[in-house]
Amino acid sequence: MKTPISGRVGQLDPQFGHDGLLKVEIPSGDFTARAVLNAQRAIHLVGVLSSEPSAATLLKLDAEGQLDTSFGTGGMVMHRILDGYALKDLRSAIQTDGRILVVALCTPVAGESGTAGIVVFRCLGDGRLDAGFGDGGVMVWREDWTTVSTNAGVALQSDGGIVVAGWGSAAGTGVNVVLKLLIDGRFDPGFGQGGVKREMRGFTRFSDVVVQDQGGVLVGGYNDGVAAIFCYQANGEPDPAFSGDGIMHLPDLGSSTMHFNGIALQPDGAIVGAGFWGKTMTMETAGILARVNAGGELDPEFNRGEVLLLPAPLDQCLDVLIDDEGRIITLGRVKSDVRAIAVCRWLGDGTPDPSFGTQGSFIFHVPAAIEPPAMALMQDVLAQWPDKVLVNTLRATSTDARIGPVLARVLS
Repeated sequence: MKTPISGRVGQLDPQFGHDGLLKVEIPSGDFTARAVLNAQRAIHLVGVLSSEPSAATLLKLDAEGQLDTSFGTGGMVMHRILDGYALKDLRSAIQTDGRILVVALCTPVAGESGTAGIVVFRCLGDGRLDAGFGDGGVMVWREDWTTVSTNAGVALQSDGGIVVAGWGSAAGTGVNVVLKLLIDGRFDPGFGQGGVKREMRGFTRFSDVVVQDQGGVLVGGYNDGVAAIFCYQANGEPDPAFSGDGIMHLPDLGSSTMHFNGIALQPDGAIVGAGFWGKTMTMETAGILARVNAGGELDPEFNRGEVLLLPAPLDQCLDVLIDDEGRIITLGRVKSDVRAIAVCRWLGDGTPDPSFGTQGSFIFHVPAAIEPPAMALMQDVLAQWPDKVLVNTLRATSTDARIGPVLARVLS
């Protein structure tokens, strides 16, 4: 039986951490981490310590934020995956059996030769590498990248398939890839070319990936300066039933740039994209939200079929989720305030939910300033309970300016 909650919807949960905020303390160095939840609502943080750039660092906390001492050593484990390589931009997913998949970008450290790429490894529930996955628990793809830029994440298919997306560059040319692995870490020969699909249409950057029930793959990001969603069939080919060529572009709002940071699937197959809009000449910025139907068209029942520009002071949307009642929850930034985090809830027609926070928005502050601002892009919003969402963001401590995670729980 859950303890009754004191507080109201759209506010920090006073029973979590210190008045709803929990600083995750690491002994030394900066720790930039992403968060994911397992079936028991425990919190997994995966990232890299600045003092150990060649090692993946994993932490496990229980649902209330206490370190799980049955995981690794005192709740923490480190894996040095590739000698001579630094890891960055780690993302994770938890399989139904509790095993932990981690995806990272890898690049040679200074003075070392080699090509950049993507590394995927799997851990058992206690943090040890899973020898039944790949080569001793690890799969590495390093075909032709010279630099790496963005890890668009990992998504799990119902048959155990693993989909990974990211982008880097080869000889100065941007290359976006979708990798499809079988449950044991081998490349899926039925997807793309030997398990690899390269996206070379226009200037593209992948940001997020989700999978459809029928095995299709959706990737959000941008294409030629406009926010876009790519749809691939189960064999890796562009889906012609989705916007004609497998790419849906948001309409150009004039002398601007747009991109999706996060996408989420609704039960009816519609796709919600959240991201950023910026006016080139005036430097005006806003968060964006759009809903696209299964055919790749803007949904006329959401904001009258138009892109929703979030009202000031709300700025860039960084992540998005769909709650159990089909409402849309976004995580974003606030204009001119690097310490502020905005959690917003939207109804199915794109209007703010008046029962959440103040006119659909709740803004809170994390301890001390986050610098540089780019670090604030590493944020997650997760549905921990039907009535609680968990936010993972970053802070810089006021005493030594070290970067580390701070978790917040918001009543929803």
